[in-house]
Amino acid sequence: MVMFHNRLFKSLISYCLILLNIFWMYGQKAESILDNLHITEINGKIQILCTITSGKTCQGIEVWRKNEGEEYKRIGDIKGICGSISAPVSYTFTDANPPKNETLNYKLYLGGYGYSEPIEIKIVDYRELSYKVIPNPASDLVRIYINSSNSTISNNYILHLYSPDGQKVLTQDVNSSNGYFEIPVLNLHNGVYYFKILNTSENIITSGKLYVNH
Repeated sequence: MVMFHNRLFKSLISYCLILLNIFWMYGQKAESILDNLHITEINGKIQILCTITSGKTCQGIEVWRKNEGEEYKRIGDIKGICGSISAPVSYTFTDANPPKNETLNYKLYLGGYGYSEPIEIKIVDYRELSYKVIPNPASDLVRIYINSSNSTISNNYILHLYSPDGQKVLTQDVNSSNGYFEIPVLNLHNGVYYFKILNTSENIITSGKLYVNH
């Protein structure tokens, strides 16, 4: 009888320890087991790289994406136990067909730990042009993205914006690390505006037009 009670007591202790471990795991945040989380754009695709901290594991990884004006949707997963008790483990996931010319948010769901903090990224589809105007037409704020890979002369650019009658209404500098000019147009009249983008040597990199419509 004493042996039975001892076995029962040990079983209860083991069960409690398992429950405590589960409660502890679910109380942790996703960032607590992530060494890093990087999202990059490569040839129009989104590559997600994450590394699970050494000594940590999770019950699979789900990849979630939020398009502009929509809710998050799961777009893929990495099944099974992820991570290792002895070393950091890295995982990659490629979103082969992300929407272009809109802001996207990605986050991971790490089984047992919840969601990671979202990361924002935008893919600009230049097509045959070396720039992209978003939105076009614009009513309050517009971004002109430049394809800086087309220029090897300088990393710094200057934009001149001209009104429909040819008057210069704005000059702005940008570094290619930003990749875009952000222009307030709330105080501009409706119409077609023309712009030129030059490098610091005053060579024209590209030119185009944007539309203002309040």
